[in-house]
Amino acid sequence: MVSCVRIITFIFYILHFSIIKPTILMMNIKRLLNTVLLLLLCHSVNAGVQGSPTVIEKEIVSDISRIAVSYNDRICPIQTVALDFVSKLTGQSSWQGYSAEEIFVGWMIYYTEWETQELIHVESPDVQRILGIEGEWASVRDFYTSRHEYKLSGLDADSTLSSEQRDAIAEVDMKMQLVTMFYHSEMLRMFPLTVDGQTDWYTPGSTELPLGTPNAEFQFINHAMDHLTQAILANDIAGARNIISKIRLYQEEKAAQVLPSHLAITAEVLHNKLLTSCWWVYLCLLLSVLFAITAVMGKQGKWMSLSHTVFLAALFTLLTLVMGMRWWVSGHVPLSNDYETLLSMAWVSSLIGIICMRRYAILKALAPVLTSLCLFFTAYTVSSPLITALMPVLQTPLLFVHVVFVVISYSLFAIIFLISAYGLFLRSRGKVSESLHLVSISYRLLWPAVGALVMGILIGSVWAKIAWGSYWMWDPKETWALITLIIYMIPLYRPFRNFFPHWHQLYLLIAFLAVLMTYFGVNYFMPGMHSYA
Repeated sequence: MVSCVRIITFIFYILHFSIIKPTILMMNIKRLLNTVLLLLLCHSVNAGVQGSPTVIEKEIVSDISRIAVSYNDRICPIQTVALDFVSKLTGQSSWQGYSAEEIFVGWMIYYTEWETQELIHVESPDVQRILGIEGEWASVRDFYTSRHEYKLSGLDADSTLSSEQRDAIAEVDMKMQLVTMFYHSEMLRMFPLTVDGQTDWYTPGSTELPLGTPNAEFQFINHAMDHLTQAILANDIAGARNIISKIRLYQEEKAAQVLPSHLAITAEVLHNKLLTSCWWVYLCLLLSVLFAITAVMGKQGKWMSLSHTVFLAALFTLLTLVMGMRWWVSGHVPLSNDYETLLSMAWVSSLIGIICMRRYAILKALAPVLTSLCLFFTAYTVSSPLITALMPVLQTPLLFVHVVFVVISYSLFAIIFLISAYGLFLRSRGKVSESLHLVSISYRLLWPAVGALVMGILIGSVWAKIAWGSYWMWDPKETWALITLIIYMIPLYRPFRNFFPHWHQLYLLIAFLAVLMTYFGVNYFMPGMHSYA
């Protein structure tokens, strides 16, 4: 039974890419075949049993993942699309040892196998009961009844359900909409055509090609992926790579003016792999903590101190390369979202450590810790590190200057927080003089931190006037930025430090909560015009 259904499905797949003439009749037939194909892919409950899906050769997966496509208003490699697809379904960049590219490309070819895999994360117990699954993972098949009915149909608007239940259903339903987009090849707009100076990208077997499209291009767009699929199924690696090369040549001929270079594609692939791998983040965090402990305990000898300096320099160099790569690939300064600002804070923290480590040894110890913590948060608090197109409202140099000052201030506030925590630890151990020395350091760092925040708010107000027509609108993030500024201006008052030296560090420790609220809390609890940041 399984073999029969797979054969029938494959036949429909071949027919799907075999309609050549763009007549109205043929287009209608093709739409019908597309619908039947989708039904076979999504609803054939008896077409197979869950098991390990077929793995495609890694070199084929690697070649396909480097093909350029038009996705989310930018031209990017398929690997970026695969990461977005898999991360939205599973909540992570890989699944059970399979990379995002292996899942995406494998699903393109062996769809009946992948639709039985439980890789769709369903967190809500209510949605789990509706789907009839045990646990938090579901397959595409779990979303349909034995009569091929979609189980979540209309439930996101059911007034008998609570708003929380409807939101949970809508969240999972969006994942299935993504799967539907995948089946309709909407994520594979890889064939460019230029008409009247405007370049549009089309999906394999598209029925929307412009009238008058030359027959050679029409046939290539309709059959290239068909031939690639046949070559992969026949395990013809050389033939598959040859077809992939032809697709790239076609793209270079038809869209050379907008197509990223091979070097840019490779840079984005490497960038994505680096920022979706966590092992180096753990290593940096471990080494930074070990070096910090040996430094504050006075256990660093000559070679250990030199290793600490080399580690800090290497960390700064690595982050500089990542930031530069992201800047080059995206075409804008990497300061446009929460992921990029966290990455920038990591870079600024390491830079502060390098600049100040000779004068303030404590910064050499704590700056790498803060850098590693920022990297850790990028891995676990941000949904996706993928490069995205810049929103029109953000396409202004004023914004980036505004964010630069804010990032510098927040980085300094975070360092002051760590210094204050260590100072309180020393005070608890009876080392009052050393603790007071740290009070003096944090006081000196407060001035540039507050000054940077003032500049950030002022420049942000000028940008707001241009973007929204008003200097100040009491948006939640604006309000909390002002609250943070007032909180940190209080300890700058010298009598505060002189009369309350014992409370100075505790105050700065608690004050950092305002920074966390401004940076993280506002986005999650009080969304406003800055919700994208």
